[in-house]
Parts: sequence; C-alpha cells; structure tokens
Amino acid sequence: MINKRNRIIGLFTFIIFSTMMACSDNAQDQEDKSSLSANDKEALALKIEALEDSLSQTTLSKDAKAFSLELLRSTTQFVDEFPVDQRCAKYMFMGARAASGLGNYEKSTHMMETIKKVYGNYDQLAEVYFLYAFILDEELNRKDDAKDAYMELVNKFPDDPLSAQAEVLLEQLYMSDEELIEKWSKQDQS
Repeated sequence: MINKRNRIIGLFTFIIFSTMMACSDNAQDQEDKSSLSANDKEALALKIEALEDSLSQTTLSKDAKAFSLELLRSTTQFVDEFPVDQRCAKYMFMGARAASGLGNYEKSTHMMETIKKVYGNYDQLAEVYFLYAFILDEELNRKDDAKDAYMELVNKFPDDPLSAQAEVLLEQLYMSDEELIEKWSKQDQS
C-alpha cells in the first residue's frame, strides 16, 4: 500500500515537474527538445495555414467545428513544440479565434493573455487586445474586466482604429438594451 502510494506521489511529482519545465521561461531549450523535426515543423505550419483557409471558406457549421477543433489542436501543438518561432503569436491568435468560435471563451481569453504577455511585439496586438476585451464584455459578461481591457487597448494603442471602437464600447458598456435603443434613436433623429 505504501509502495503504491509512493509510486502515485512520484508520478504526480513527475507530472508537476514536467509541466513546470514546459512552462519555463527558457523557450530556446524547449524548442531544441522538440520531438518534431524541421520538416515536421514546416508540415505542421502548412497544415495550420490550410486549416485557416478552409475555415474561412466553409459555410457548413459541422465542417467549421471540425476545422476549428483541428486548428486549435494544431496551433497549440506548434506553440508548445516551437515556442520561440516567429509564427507563434500568429498561430496562437488563430487558435484563440478558433476556441472562441467553438464557444470556449475561457480558453480563448487565456490564449490571448499569453500573447499579450509573451509576444508583445506581435504586429496584430491591437486586434488581440480588442477581441480579448470584446469576449470579456459580450460572451463572458465580465463588464469590469472588459472595461479594464478596453482601457488598456486605448492606452497602449491610442492611434489604432480599434481604440476608437473600444471608446464607443466603453460608453455603452453598462447600458441596458433599452438605453442603447434610446441612444441610437436619438442619434438617428439628429
């Protein structure tokens, strides 16, 4: 009984240690330890690009769900295997949008938080901030968190067109549907 318990504790310790190592800041070492070859890496990248193209062209919800699931799985695998590759932020954002499309908003926001923290030089970072705030607002109904996220977008990217949209959404954040309809009616009359 004690021996079995020790093996279980040892297994849990190994799992925790492995997880900590996978999440360490030493991303270069992680890339070097990848089980995928350079050819596999490029094949996975091509698969991801093809899945995104297929997803953008499909109109059938069953196909969209299958493509989204596979895109999420593939982008996650790529980022896990090659965390310092220049495409990681792009692929992680693809995965975040796929997760959102599947209704997995917590996963989507978690992925976008990672992009914000780890890939701060990503060229579509303003879009990441906007979608993150929008999901908090509309899908998760976390208005206070959405307010902070919209404000962060406006402060970090004041000249981006998404900041102007964020400011409008901030004005309407706590309004009821009736208040919004009334506001829009007044705007239409003027």
